[in-house]
Amino acid sequence: MQILIDGNDSGLTAQTVPEALERGMNAVDSAGRIVVEIALDGTPLDAEQLENGAYETISAKTVAMVSLAPNELLLATFELGRNAIEAAQKHFHSAAEMIQSGQDAKAMNELHEGIELWCTIDQTVFQEAVPKIAELGGDQTPDGLERHVKELKDALESIKTAIESSDFAGLSDALMYEFPETSAGWSTFLGHCSQAVASHSELKAE
Repeated sequence: MQILIDGNDSGLTAQTVPEALERGMNAVDSAGRIVVEIALDGTPLDAEQLENGAYETISAKTVAMVSLAPNELLLATFELGRNAIEAAQKHFHSAAEMIQSGQDAKAMNELHEGIELWCTIDQTVFQEAVPKIAELGGDQTPDGLERHVKELKDALESIKTAIESSDFAGLSDALMYEFPETSAGWSTFLGHCSQAVASHSELKAE
């Protein structure tokens, strides 16, 4: 079984998929990089397959891994975060328009989609990725993190209060006028985070 790392033959071989994954991951880890994608004969493994061990019974001729350096992974995460913020805001805007046109049930579905995205952003970007900037060497996290966290909490609280009191007019206003500012603030902040990581990479390369 051939083991490819970032498109190149690693020179490693294995008899089973679990063995190939172990050897490949050890090689990637030794290089100070992080595996971000695994594919068997060109078919990517998803998170569920990796978690439940479904890959253990699969046979393959080639195991391919894609890896990123820690800095590259942070940059990719911040970019995904900004894209997710934009997508969440579109859901909120649609929800506001639906409320204004009397489509409350559909509006709640759109609202739920937007909130789910924000929960994912919070877990993977705000709680996991942003703190890692300081680990690159010194406290380089851009100023304003606590302020943005408070603004997000206040904005979500406004939505919660409006829903609990069945104040759909207030909910529509919060989604249409209050949240765009919160979204823009977070998107700008993540842009500054990307700049901090890029600057660190440039300094390290000198």
